[in-house]
Amino acid sequence: MRGIMLGSSVWVVSYVADNTISYESTKKIKRENHGLYMDAMGALITNMIIISPIVYLLNDLFLINHQISPWSVDISKVGSILLIQNIGYYVVHRSFHEIPSLYKYHKFHHKFDKVLVPSLGNAVSSEEYMMAYLFPFILGSYLTNPSELTFIIPILITVVLNMMIHCQELNDLIYPFFLVSPQNHFEHHQVRNKHYAAPLINIDSLVQS
Repeated sequence: MRGIMLGSSVWVVSYVADNTISYESTKKIKRENHGLYMDAMGALITNMIIISPIVYLLNDLFLINHQISPWSVDISKVGSILLIQNIGYYVVHRSFHEIPSLYKYHKFHHKFDKVLVPSLGNAVSSEEYMMAYLFPFILGSYLTNPSELTFIIPILITVVLNMMIHCQELNDLIYPFFLVSPQNHFEHHQVRNKHYAAPLINIDSLVQS
């Protein structure tokens, strides 16, 4: 039930963000290609309401430390899981672009290159969702053996940041060079051969420097 509640909450917040801060962009997508937007909503529901709760349940059964209070928070483990997630996503995402046989799992997300809205942050194929989005969290949980809340916090941080970098209305915000900005990610959708990092640490910038 906690997995279902978490996934459902992400879906609801995505819908609200699309129709508030990104109202004009959402209206534009619906006007230009309503069917494609509905495909995105279908992918979002599949990933959030079906896949996420199943993976959350398995992770909870085998990798969460239930010997400690589920409400305890270990900040070092939160940071470690975030770091593992960011590195894992970067490696998988870059591989999707640089290994032709893998791009088929990522091409659905790049149907949305002209206009970005928050919900598109999780509008990816099921294969991409498992490999790039969920596996890094599973690995992070395996390596850190966190409490439940310690595991949930980096998920929520990642979800919020992922929606932010897919929000065109935030493109003018100035970010430090070491953080992924909405402008960085929008440029990735335009050119596809740079800015692979998301949604927090700007690994591309750090590697180049």
